[in-house]
Amino acid sequence: MRIEAQGRLGATAAFDGHTVTLNRSGYSSAVTGSGERSIPITQITAIEFKAARWPMDGYIRFVIAGVQKPRARFGRQTEDARFDEFAVPFWRKAQPQFEALRNAVQDAMRCAASGRPTAGNDPAAALQQLEDLRARSLITPAEYEVKRAEILGRM
Repeated sequence: MRIEAQGRLGATAAFDGHTVTLNRSGYSSAVTGSGERSIPITQITAIEFKAARWPMDGYIRFVIAGVQKPRARFGRQTEDARFDEFAVPFWRKAQPQFEALRNAVQDAMRCAASGRPTAGNDPAAALQQLEDLRARSLITPAEYEVKRAEILGRM
């Protein structure tokens, strides 16, 4: 199951159960460079998440082992996230998508650390995660049925 979230300035973040993919286009690509960055779940050591509150936007940042975080100016962490290649700033209206993405990545990190199967290869976990997305109105009923059939077809 793939979760995708649209951030500010042409930046997107997606998670397929095994890899986080950050994509930059538009203004965002001018700031950090265009293209796609794929981060295997095993390389992510932590997730920084700042909720969007008026008048500030939020951001999600993936902390990678061995990669030093750029130093943000005091009181400017959200603004400086635009320049971080492992961060995606987002508007308040997109926050539920980013919360779902954060939760899915954290669940996968916990499963990987404990040796349990992840939602990507455990149909029961994938169905539970899909049901959670539908209950929170992050996917349409039609999308739910298509993905549900796909998951059940793999069993």
